[in-house]
Amino acid sequence: MGSFYIPGRAHGWSTFRQAGATYERTVNKEWCLSLGYHQWIARDDGLNGASVEEPVFTQYYNIPVGALRAQVGHKMIDLLPAYRLVLSRHDILKAGVGVSYCWGLNAYVNWFSRNPNFPYDYQMTTALRKVSYWGAGTRLSYDHLFFKEVLAIGVGIGARYYPGKPAVQYDYGLHIGFNF
Repeated sequence: MGSFYIPGRAHGWSTFRQAGATYERTVNKEWCLSLGYHQWIARDDGLNGASVEEPVFTQYYNIPVGALRAQVGHKMIDLLPAYRLVLSRHDILKAGVGVSYCWGLNAYVNWFSRNPNFPYDYQMTTALRKVSYWGAGTRLSYDHLFFKEVLAIGVGIGARYYPGKPAVQYDYGLHIGFNF
């Protein structure tokens, strides 16, 4: 369980807004390969994604048609080879870089009208479009092993960059793993 942050997007505050599962295979003592799936979780307002932050009050009356308004229901698959640094018998630090694929819906403005008189309100409609991106991902994680090295609990941070997507996505979270 974790959360994510995209610069320039309004997220509201919620601790856990992304869930995922990762399968990791040790290649040798120093290297491992992980395959992960992550998905944004619905927020209290029903939007399982990130909406665009409103610009300064006087500027958001000029939102251009075609502007990105929200990213909804995005899912990501990551394939990351990672270097394992064994700090002690029970502590492992991992760093990896690899390929990432993302798909979901983006909401774009398709009609906008503003009232030039008081109360200076505006009306806008958006349209959802399916999108998908190939890009790169990176991950840094720490695991502490318990119960004869069967259970791993740790923290992780990461970033994903997709060329053509509006911004880099940063994610962070807690994880629990089982070694078998």
